[in-house]
Amino acid sequence: HFMINRWVRTLPLYYIFLCLYIYLLTLPLGPGPSADPTHRSCDRIPDFLPFFFFLQNATQGAVERHCNWFGLSWTLSIEEWFYLGLPLALWLTRRRDLVTVVVALTIVLAALSVGGRALRFLGDTGYAADDMYRRVMLLRLDTFAYGVLTYVLMRTYPRQVEARKSLFAAVGIALLVISMALVVADDFGALFLKVLCLSVVPVAIALLLPTFVGLRVGSGRA
Repeated sequence: HFMINRWVRTLPLYYIFLCLYIYLLTLPLGPGPSADPTHRSCDRIPDFLPFFFFLQNATQGAVERHCNWFGLSWTLSIEEWFYLGLPLALWLTRRRDLVTVVVALTIVLAALSVGGRALRFLGDTGYAADDMYRRVMLLRLDTFAYGVLTYVLMRTYPRQVEARKSLFAAVGIALLVISMALVVADDFGALFLKVLCLSVVPVAIALLLPTFVGLRVGSGRA
């Protein structure tokens, strides 16, 4: 039910605008592939096919590979592939404890994501942080796993999580502050930004979720 609801809300609009962008690109007076002022030297037509399968940023962001054409779609690519992989993993392990499965899945995705970014960094430290790390689907699948794990723990152990939510929030805020300090460090700021920060920040946000759930805002509840 969740996936159907999510797909109905996102996929029709995505494909409508994708086709509209392709149509405009083919017009004689339409926006060319070098419409982005930061990439005026790019004069090739983007490869449209990967966009239909959310593979446009599987291994590299859209800036160099597609001249940043429809570049904002990179987030949906990560989201849709996670939504496909999570139910498959749950179905394959349906006879096992849910918490154990989600914890194991989170650890595996975190190890693969951080390890993949580390290998890329060791291969070439000059890769752009945004295009070769932040936007790459295969290096960011752990992002959603932390939120799913938090949700499962909140549903499975509500009292325990509620009793410790202030501690979780304090740790989350501390991680965010430390991350902001480390990314500007002269000695290993680039390493932290490209390899660890993209996992540490989602973990910090996940730790804040128990505090925000049910938070009263004015006369209503969040």
